[in-house]
Amino acid sequence: MTAHKAWYKRFNPLNYLAGKLFLWFWLMIALTVLSLVIIASQIDPGLEDQPIPPYIISQIDSFDDRLHRGRRSGPNDFERLIRSPRVRRSHMILWTKEGGPLKSAKPLPPEFDVEQLDINNPTPITKIIGGFIVYGPFEISDHHARYRIFAVGRYDPHPMMRFKSLPLWLRLGLPLAISAFLSLFVAMSITNPILQLRNAHRSLAQGNLDTRSNGVALRNDELGQLGQDFDDMADKISQLLAAQKRLLGDVSHELRSPLARMQIALGLAIQPDSKDLERHLQRIELEANRLDDMIGDVLRLSRLESQLQNIELFPLSLKSLLSYLVKDANFEAKGDEKAVTLDAVADANVMGDQALLASAFENVVRNAVKYTEQKTTVSVSLQVEAGQVIVKVRDFGPGVPASALSQLFQPFYRVSDSRQRSSGGTGLGLAIAEKSIRSHGGSIVAHNHQEKGLEVTVKLPLHGG
Repeated sequence: MTAHKAWYKRFNPLNYLAGKLFLWFWLMIALTVLSLVIIASQIDPGLEDQPIPPYIISQIDSFDDRLHRGRRSGPNDFERLIRSPRVRRSHMILWTKEGGPLKSAKPLPPEFDVEQLDINNPTPITKIIGGFIVYGPFEISDHHARYRIFAVGRYDPHPMMRFKSLPLWLRLGLPLAISAFLSLFVAMSITNPILQLRNAHRSLAQGNLDTRSNGVALRNDELGQLGQDFDDMADKISQLLAAQKRLLGDVSHELRSPLARMQIALGLAIQPDSKDLERHLQRIELEANRLDDMIGDVLRLSRLESQLQNIELFPLSLKSLLSYLVKDANFEAKGDEKAVTLDAVADANVMGDQALLASAFENVVRNAVKYTEQKTTVSVSLQVEAGQVIVKVRDFGPGVPASALSQLFQPFYRVSDSRQRSSGGTGLGLAIAEKSIRSHGGSIVAHNHQEKGLEVTVKLPLHGG
């Protein structure tokens, strides 16, 4: 059923703008022709006011010529000639001789009313009698008598014949009016969503971040896809600006604390009777270093988010990189009765910027070391699966509330402010790691291990795999 719906959606012409245009214009032409047929069928062509068609006059003249060219000149020549197969194939001929009764070369249909014929009319006319059209009377003569004849044919006019009988201005005006109305409807159905998108763009450009394409995105054609893309763009811009405002607020808040501590230490240091001048100066130096680290991290994160960081990709051994980082982290962790190990059976190469990847994995490993319990080991594993390099970093700490897992990689986010500040972090390490990994086409997620602790999983494309 799903495959059938997918097939129908793919090949349904109403899901494409080109298909809609084709169907609309085809329908417009069909409706124009149908309207003309219906209108023409209701119009009396007024044939009685029209001149005798030239081909009828030509047939009568030809009959008259044959009558006068006959070798024999007898009183029955007229009737013998008019009953000939050649004449009978053209029209049914009625005639009267010297004002006598009407005669016919063929049997008259019962619905034909002979009484409506005016045999004394001085000029030939066109007349409609029921379902027949009558031309005459035409006057001809031979050497014996004078005759008045009528040419009679079935009258079943095609609607286009009726249409041709209209005045020229009406024949031009009707198709133009009908096609103009239908074309206007087609044009409005196309331009209305475009105008809605233009107004939405203008509104968004004026700073109304809640602007969306409204019903345009609900269409099933290319304009609907354009509306969906606009909504996605508006959502992304709104999220980026919100993140920018949040980052600015977080940076301002984070800078305020070390600056306040520096001001306090400076105030104590400049007092005349200060006995702990050296300790206060050391405190100022510590806070200055923290500010420097924080500003460096903010700049690094900003460059990654704005894609201004120059990324030079080279093949590198991820096993060698992790071995170096784990060795350093393990050396530092020994002072807190902790350990860091690496489980990497096989090597794996990736295309990456060594400095960026080293910074990303170092932030993840150091974060795990901070929160793992004493006398526990942070495990780092490396494996290759389905063309991807998978690195897992697991600690044995308290873990993270499930509601906070999706926010771990946001700048300055802390599950507990006291924990993060006591550890000396800036709250930007995991955010920088996430941006670095994604800039390499990878992904990074965190989840609580089923036994204990937090596990961070990083996936990167395998080079040469």
